[in-house]
Amino acid sequence: MSTGQGPITRGLGGVRRVLIVASGHSYSTIDCYAGLVAGFREAGYQTYTYDLHTRIDAAQDWLKFAREKYGKADDPPITEEDIIYQAGVRTIVKALEVSADAVVIVCGLLYHPMLLILLERMGMPVFTFGTESPYDDERFAVSAKLSTVASVNDAASVDIVKALVEAGGEHTPIVHMPLGYNPSVHYPGFSDKVEGAYGEAPPAHDVVFVGNMYPSRERWLTAMDWTGIDLGLYGVFETVAADSPLRKYERGGIIRNVATTAIYQRSKVVLNLFRSEQFGPDWSVIGQKTGTAVNPRLIEAAAAGACIVSEWRPEVEEMFGDAIPLATTAAECEAHIRRLLEDPAERTQRAAAAMARVKGHSYTDRARSIVQVLEREIARRCPAIAA
Repeated sequence: MSTGQGPITRGLGGVRRVLIVASGHSYSTIDCYAGLVAGFREAGYQTYTYDLHTRIDAAQDWLKFAREKYGKADDPPITEEDIIYQAGVRTIVKALEVSADAVVIVCGLLYHPMLLILLERMGMPVFTFGTESPYDDERFAVSAKLSTVASVNDAASVDIVKALVEAGGEHTPIVHMPLGYNPSVHYPGFSDKVEGAYGEAPPAHDVVFVGNMYPSRERWLTAMDWTGIDLGLYGVFETVAADSPLRKYERGGIIRNVATTAIYQRSKVVLNLFRSEQFGPDWSVIGQKTGTAVNPRLIEAAAAGACIVSEWRPEVEEMFGDAIPLATTAAECEAHIRRLLEDPAERTQRAAAAMARVKGHSYTDRARSIVQVLEREIARRCPAIAA
């Protein structure tokens, strides 16, 4: 078993060429991947990509074909581990082809641990960029312990993941790194470009919420009176009953991040809610966890110039102060929304204040931070060579 602390032979002269591996998911965390790719390029790094999400279905099809053509009747069934290994294995080849100084893996939950071991054997520095704290800290720790450095997006998860890593005798540095916004998408006026590209105006609402309709969010929204308000809900309604009063506000399922940004900019108020559920297969709730971190949608909406009302969390208050009205109950949230809908001047003031608070939180800033942390760890692990 590798410890994630093997010799580093790449990136000793500085990290300039980076291979970024996608999360493997087709939405949500894919936006973090796209943001990091744009951020690294804007920061001036030679940036190469590995679209893991497009390879997972192909890997599954290939394994099924190989089993049907060459398999035996008593072969074990194809597992998720087999699929994600097959989907990610060519990152090893890609890293060598582009002469990468380091590999950045987004999320890490669908990247096979054996591939991290192979990257270590290559002497390749690996930064695993966590996106799912605190909900998947235990699973993330498996990837973290095999990385050169790993980050978590919730400050409260640093000690948790560190303890899980060190319990196995590993000592990977675990750092807190919030998620960010994509400088090529999240900026004022972006909706005008979307309208020009598609030939029609994106939808506009009094209040809009984009995100999967988890039970905790459903309870919050159904406790509010939406009479006289044009509410637009976008996301997966998998756990919402067919007769739920929220169904009449359902405007669309999963939408692309560019569409989300355009709708944010055309709506009067953007609502930001968190979740507490941990999910297993088929949307089954397997546990409850309460996070402390800002979510990416909130940072993106602020950077895009939206007026936001958010559920309270410690990091939200720390990052935004009084720029965003915060609520701890549905009644408080409704009062904020109704006041803002009647006051365009306050909406404008709030939007400008929130935008100012996310300065320094773009994925360009995250890219520079990742490289700085990696180069520091490379120098620590190889002081004589780095000098």
